[in-house]
Amino acid sequence: AKQPCKSQGDEPRLTTSLKAKRTCKVKATPTSRIDFWLRHPCGQEHYLEVKNCHMVYPDGHGYFPDSISARASRHVEELKCLLARGCRCTVLFVVQRDDLRGQVRPSAHHDPSFALACRAAAAAGVRFRALVVSCSLEGLTVQREVGVDLEEYDLAPMAAWVKANRETTGWIRSQSNCRVANGPFPHELKA
Repeated sequence: AKQPCKSQGDEPRLTTSLKAKRTCKVKATPTSRIDFWLRHPCGQEHYLEVKNCHMVYPDGHGYFPDSISARASRHVEELKCLLARGCRCTVLFVVQRDDLRGQVRPSAHHDPSFALACRAAAAAGVRFRALVVSCSLEGLTVQREVGVDLEEYDLAPMAAWVKANRETTGWIRSQSNCRVANGPFPHELKA
C-alpha cells in the first residue's frame, strides 16, 4: 500500500526513501533540464533543482548567483510551472563553505531577475532550502540546514563591498581578458 502524501509544506527528510533520476528533461519545457526528479512513496512527483552557493559576503549571508544567470532564472520559473501541474518543487542551495553565519539569499545585486523569479516562485509554493556541507576527498558531508531569506534587502552594503574589491575578485575570461563576476553588470549601467 502506498503511504499517504504529506502536505506541500512538509518536506521529506534527507534520509527518506525516494525513487530518483538525475538530470531530467522537463516535459513542458524540453529545452531545459531540472537536476533531479523524485517520486515519493505516495507516488507524488518532486522536482529538485540544486544551486551551488559559493559566495559569502561580510554580512555573513551566502548569495547566489555570482553573475547574471538566465538559466538559473529559467529553472526557477519552470519549477513554478511544474508546481501548478501538481508536482512538488524545491530549490536546494548547497553552501560549500564553513564561514556562513547568516542565511542564503538570491543575489539581487548580481542578478535582480533571479531574485524576482525566486520570490514569485516562493509565493506560488516552490520550496527553498539550503544546506551547509563540508568537502573532503571522501565526498560531501551535510553539516546543517540554514534558512533561505527571500525578502528584499538593502543592496548598498554589497555594492560598496563589490566596488571596493572589484580589482581583486572575480575571474578573467582567457580569450577576451574580460573580468567577470564583479561587473559592472548591465543593470548597474542603466542610470
